[in-house]
Amino acid sequence: MEVLTLILQKQVLISNDFSFHSKCEKQRIINLCFADDLFLFARGDNRSAKTIMEALNMFKNMLGLVSSMVKSTVFFSNVTEEVKQCILDIMPFEEGSLPVRYLGVPLLSTRLQYKDCKQLVKRMKSRITDWKTKCLSFAEDRMKHFLWAQGDSIKGKAKVWKSVCRPKCEGGLGIRRVGDMNNALMTVHVWSVLTHRESLWVKWIHSYRLRNRSFWEIPLRGNMTWSWRKMLNLRPIIRNHIWTEVGDGADTSAWGMEVSSAWVNRFPVLANIRHIVLDAAQRDKLIWKSSSGSQVEFSTSVVWDDVRTGQNMVQWANIWNGVKDLAGMESMCNKWDSIYEHLVRVGSSKNARHVIGKLVVGATAYYVWQERNTRLFSIKKRSATRLVEIFLATVRMKLHTMRFKRTSQVERMLQDWSFPRGLVIEDDDCG
Repeated sequence: MEVLTLILQKQVLISNDFSFHSKCEKQRIINLCFADDLFLFARGDNRSAKTIMEALNMFKNMLGLVSSMVKSTVFFSNVTEEVKQCILDIMPFEEGSLPVRYLGVPLLSTRLQYKDCKQLVKRMKSRITDWKTKCLSFAEDRMKHFLWAQGDSIKGKAKVWKSVCRPKCEGGLGIRRVGDMNNALMTVHVWSVLTHRESLWVKWIHSYRLRNRSFWEIPLRGNMTWSWRKMLNLRPIIRNHIWTEVGDGADTSAWGMEVSSAWVNRFPVLANIRHIVLDAAQRDKLIWKSSSGSQVEFSTSVVWDDVRTGQNMVQWANIWNGVKDLAGMESMCNKWDSIYEHLVRVGSSKNARHVIGKLVVGATAYYVWQERNTRLFSIKKRSATRLVEIFLATVRMKLHTMRFKRTSQVERMLQDWSFPRGLVIEDDDCG
């Protein structure tokens, strides 16, 4: 497709007859590629159509690749019937009807409705159904019905969806709400515009949407496209997170370096910009500040965590700290991946420390899961201290049925857990 792009650009350059499609001239947009599909754009006139066909024929003669007449379609907008017929005589393609569809979804500047995505949803359901049949066990299927269903029916909303769509440290299952993820992904587009990312779309936005104005100053108007309006509506949500680290000041706009005392008294925050030292050797840099005020590397995950409505951390998120010392895992970080990898390594070990660690992890996981379900479906609650007591009592009860070989490590274990000496034997390693 790179060769075709070069041929098109050359033909347009040497031809005085070609006219660009509306809002395509500044970036000289003639063609766009989507996977195996090619879109060509031009003003709806005979001469422009002829220039494109000349480029396609040159490409055919050079590489031997011929356009598929069956799969090729030409679309018209605001073109008279006479001109349309002349273009169809030049381009032997079938006439299509707007809107253009890609993967079954119409390419619209307005908000997509359910009916617009119906075909895509249908395809997704078909694939999911096939996946469920092959991979979903009976138990998983029952769990899915328990979460989503109202009785035996699959209709209705999830029983605990708000609670489910939270990070695990806030008592959820780590599922992200579509609305929050959409805001995060739209913010990535805003970040691309503000940082002037090397992109045809970014250049187009600056040429036809911003036009040398600040993104923060663009007024909302009724004739805006839906996607552009959505991006502008994000400004109150993300404004406090996007800051500029001033270097040479070339890309930073302010009212002036000298701010009157009257303005400072009215808006104290202006005092922060009264004494800025510019560095001619350093470019201005856009940075993202998290909700805690710390500077972090920009990413979709970081944005999602900052733009969503967070909840307080649940007590069991840190409850592991109350038992991990007795499990012999005091030096391990509080991440499940690290704990799981450790358990895999010592899975077959009969070492007293490893046995106790496995028991503590099992008891903790079970009772945290039990407490979480109790809190979701009833008003009963147990304190973190009480849960720790239950964990340890369960492990103690299990350990009383075991016997360990006398070692210095076992002696320390007996002391930590306040066990009687009867758990120690001289011959067997672990019972």
